[in-house]
Amino acid sequence: GYPALPHPSIQGRMNAVEHGQTQSESSRAEDGCKQGFIAEMAGTRLLSTLFPVLPAVKKDAIAHAILNDEGIRFVVDKGNFMQTEAVVPSGVFVHLESSDTYDFGLPVAEVMDCLNAAGDAASNARLFLKYERHGSAFVIEILQEGMRMNFEIATHESVPPEDMADDLDQFALKVVMSSIPLKEALAEIDWWGDSLEIFGQAIEGNLLFSSSGSFGSCQVDFQRLRGQFSTFECPDDIKFRYKLHTLKPLKPMLTLAKKVSLTITTGGLLKVQAVVPVEGTGEIVFIMCPTRLLKMWRSCSFES
Repeated sequence: GYPALPHPSIQGRMNAVEHGQTQSESSRAEDGCKQGFIAEMAGTRLLSTLFPVLPAVKKDAIAHAILNDEGIRFVVDKGNFMQTEAVVPSGVFVHLESSDTYDFGLPVAEVMDCLNAAGDAASNARLFLKYERHGSAFVIEILQEGMRMNFEIATHESVPPEDMADDLDQFALKVVMSSIPLKEALAEIDWWGDSLEIFGQAIEGNLLFSSSGSFGSCQVDFQRLRGQFSTFECPDDIKFRYKLHTLKPLKPMLTLAKKVSLTITTGGLLKVQAVVPVEGTGEIVFIMCPTRLLKMWRSCSFES
């Protein structure tokens, strides 16, 4: 679980208010969103789903947050070989307004502390996310049964993340399928070695995972699952190898996801995109790019 109390740098307060319209809601009704960003969500469940996945690539992660009228995007980098991203489109929100595009650094752990402090009871509360202007605090406001919890989280200067997936048009392999086979394949491979070999067979239209170590080897053949491939594109036979530990952050994503897309570019960039349904609202899209490539062969034989 998360720490029981909010982080000391979070200015959190809970005020009792009468049932009906609060002061903040009254101000919004009169002024609208003249400046800044405001979004309303139905409960804390969506954020509680989203934020624990982001720091999987980096302890004490600072997420680069991008807010505008299209929604919210959170990106966490780990050096130049790992990136995880969550995209929450505007349609997921009950209401969203933004007078500009805002970007800043947001401590992921502090957001999770706020959600933990709110407790499970807030999962069905009204939740507002607010950002007034560049350099201001990121505000999480939770309204439920006449009570208001208001948390202000200090933001940071943050360098815009590099788009690791900017060359995905030049792909060597693209597969779209249910998340369950991929999750089970990674769990099986994890026992055998410290690397994962991914094979794409162009003519057979098949995907194979392989790993070997001191105790033997293991190969997962997706041939029996071909019916579950909604997309399979592989122009040429390919073989790539990756460090398994760079793929472990995929596990929480795959547990939540309903559908995944696995893409490898001709240069060896691996991108996994997971679509996570949010009941009654829409979908969150998680994107992870573990890019530590060990070796690459093109047009190789699969006989040996």
